[in-house]
Parts: sequence; C-alpha cells; structure tokens
Amino acid sequence: MSERPLLMIPGPIEISRPVVAAAARHPVSHVAPSFITTMGRALERMRKVWLARRDDQPFIVPGSGTTVMDMAVHNVVDPGDKVLVIHSGYFSERMAEMMRRRGAVVTLCGGEEFSEGRFALCPLEIVEEKLREGGHGVLAATHVDTSTGLRVDAEALCSLARSHGALSLFD
Repeated sequence: MSERPLLMIPGPIEISRPVVAAAARHPVSHVAPSFITTMGRALERMRKVWLARRDDQPFIVPGSGTTVMDMAVHNVVDPGDKVLVIHSGYFSERMAEMMRRRGAVVTLCGGEEFSEGRFALCPLEIVEEKLREGGHGVLAATHVDTSTGLRVDAEALCSLARSHGALSLFD
C-alpha cells in the first residue's frame, strides 16, 4: 500500500519524489546566475515542445491554469470588446465568464447537448459566419475540455480568426 493516495484526475498531477525533494530545498534568488541559466534552459525547451521560433517568447507562470486564463483575458480583452467563445463544456464556460467579468460582450458558439448528455461543437461554418457578421476581436476556445472530452480543431479555428482579423486565445 502506498503512503499517499493515488491522484487520478485531469489536474493537478502526480509529483515524483525527485520533484518533491527539489521543491523542499531553499529557493534560489530570481537574479542568481544558476536561476537565470535554468530559466533560459526551460524557455528553450518550451520553444522546442511548442515548435516555436527562437524569437517567440513563452511564459512560465507560477499558478494554476485558471491563473493563466485570467492573465490572458486581462491582457488581451478590454471592456466592451466582442468575443466569440467556442463552447465545449465547463472550462469554456469558465473562460466566457472571465470575459464577461472583464466587461466583454460574449457570444457563445456551440454547446448544444445530445440526448446522451454530450456536447456538440460549433461547426466551423457557423464559427466563420459569426466571425464575419459579428465584428469579434477575439476568438477563444479550450483546446481539450476535460469536462466533456471535446477537442477543438485549434489550427482551423486560428486560421478562421486570422482571416477575420481576430486574435486567437486558447486554454
């Protein structure tokens, strides 16, 4: 029997003994040469994972996914902005609520339930129609909504947003 319960949910995640041991050490100053080297290596590795260019700037945020979503909303959405949110379940609903609290005018696309209780994603043709008629400055979506298991086509949505002058924002 394990000394701790097994955590089997979408997040937070299991943490290995070496990571727990590293976290138990005294913190290093954010200006220490060793920290700067480690941070640089982490950013380079993130670029590799995300297939980003050398001049792209990834961010490491010490917080939950909700922290990052809220940070993104407050940095790209102004009160009164029109936002199209692809409804895929709980996490896209939460993103829409963050947008509303920021003062955005939110349009949800999709989210119709089937009789089995599953959601249907908004077809790309309807997304394009809403972008064309609505003057939305931001298209927001949750890539994989763990509450429903739905995965959006991020590449297609980004292409549609770009062609209509909208910024893509993904959880």
